[in-house]
Amino acid sequence: ASLSEHLASWRRSSAGISRREGTFPLVAAGSFLDRLVPVAHMVASNAVAHWLDLTHASAMPDAALLHNADECFASIAERQWRTLLEVTARELVPGGKLIFSFMGCASTDTRDQHAPLRLLRNAAERVATQAGLPPEFGRSVVPIYLRTRAETLEPLIDDPEIPSRFQVDYCKVESIECPYFSHFRRIGDA
Repeated sequence: ASLSEHLASWRRSSAGISRREGTFPLVAAGSFLDRLVPVAHMVASNAVAHWLDLTHASAMPDAALLHNADECFASIAERQWRTLLEVTARELVPGGKLIFSFMGCASTDTRDQHAPLRLLRNAAERVATQAGLPPEFGRSVVPIYLRTRAETLEPLIDDPEIPSRFQVDYCKVESIECPYFSHFRRIGDA
């Protein structure tokens, strides 16, 4: 059965448990950067690939990058993406599906052009400055890294450390209008 058929089945079933014997949805609390379940047939998330977990051990910045927030975030994002793929590879059964959708960018040149994120970061930097902190501190308030398609695929294609059980069926950057930001631009208030 397709993913949409499974989801429709879960919605029809009582208490969220599928009528198909042995199939049930699971929400697990914890970090995707640590193993959450012993085995899974499908792992899905709409945010795990762009939100950085700054409390996880993989977020320890390389001391050489501390002078540059962009490079520091890029290094943490790359480490966490690889960690996420390695952990998920151990959780998925052969033939299991990994489905991620996340905010990204078309190229490294457009990484800072995501207007809603830029507004949030600017506001956080102003608050940090007003509190007597370096403006870069504001970036940790909204720890999002917009990765490119190439950054997403690189460890799946080139890294021998990432298990070869992943097959990319679909990876595309699409521009989707943010309804909140569209509303803000129209009337000046969210």
